Amino acid sequence: MLRPTACLSVLFSTLAAPAIAQDDGAFEIELRGRLFLDVASIDESFTGLTDDFTDTEARTARIGVQGGWRNWSYTAEADFAGDSIVLKDVFASWSNNGVTVRLGHFKTPNSIEHLTSSRYTTFMERAQPDDAFRYGRRLGVTVARSGDNYSLTGGVFGGGVGDDSTGFHVSDSMTVAGRATFAPVLTDTRNVHLAIHARYYDAGNDGSESVRMRSRAGVHLADRYVDARPAGQTSQLVGIEAAWIEGPFHALFEAGVEDPEGGETVHAASLTTGWYITGEQRSYRASTGEFRRTGPSRPVTEGGMGAFELAFRADRMDAGASGEQTALALGLNWYPVETVRFMINAVHAEVDGAGARFGEGDMDAIQARFQVDW
Repeated sequence: MLRPTACLSVLFSTLAAPAIAQDDGAFEIELRGRLFLDVASIDESFTGLTDDFTDTEARTARIGVQGGWRNWSYTAEADFAGDSIVLKDVFASWSNNGVTVRLGHFKTPNSIEHLTSSRYTTFMERAQPDDAFRYGRRLGVTVARSGDNYSLTGGVFGGGVGDDSTGFHVSDSMTVAGRATFAPVLTDTRNVHLAIHARYYDAGNDGSESVRMRSRAGVHLADRYVDARPAGQTSQLVGIEAAWIEGPFHALFEAGVEDPEGGETVHAASLTTGWYITGEQRSYRASTGEFRRTGPSRPVTEGGMGAFELAFRADRMDAGASGEQTALALGLNWYPVETVRFMINAVHAEVDGAGARFGEGDMDAIQARFQVDW
């Protein structure tokens, strides 16, 4: 549900942000944040669950700071949207001659959609591989080497802050992850991205985490209909990425396989396509293998109509005896200015397999979002 106090705080900070940003030529600090307000109408029809409802939420309400000094940069941000404060990116990085060392609480190097900020993803929610494979932020250190069209990143991580969902507890889990990206084509109007990533995960012994593979079907206010819980505490994952940008058209394919100890192998894949009707081109940074902000060529503040984007996505999770989930989504995004976006998604999902959480069935949803960041 929406929390008025959190929303008002973030909106106030949005207005105040330019006043507290400063740059004295040596040490830089500025306010950052984002606010996502969602509404969804959901129709669930499963063997063990039938429901039809409309709900709202503040999906994200973050406030933080970022800045730098010489070869150093830092970010510290927390989310106030839920019932408790959740730490997001809290890290410091040192960079020199294409080498970057990062220490703190941040995302593991897995998946282009996971590493791309939620401010810039095509749909309101990331595709099923991101949810199913538990990509997330953890305390750790990474070393990266990058060039104009490639990146190599490896890191070792412990638990994430707030692993038990009750405070700032950190589990005794361990993750080792790495990613390699390459852009064989990199021109003004055409980009091609290829990547592979891998992860070893140990849930630890304190009970805060587990090797649990489950996923929503692209609607955060809906439930997770497939939920695999293998008996072991370790798993290995391998994923691949391929993206293509051709003028106003873009496409992304991702697939991953996680092999858990004491359970069935889980597969997940997604295909996302988009077209900027107004002619913009999706922004891509080859030195990190991530998508960046795409702003309108003619924002409404300059007498234009902003940018409009049409999108389609198909994604699937196969958890064997625990069920299979396939989802199709259509999206329309409007960017009146660079930092504001309105989104509407239509999602249809089908679940097969008697071992699925609520049995076989389907879900249909219409959802919308207002988004602002600074």
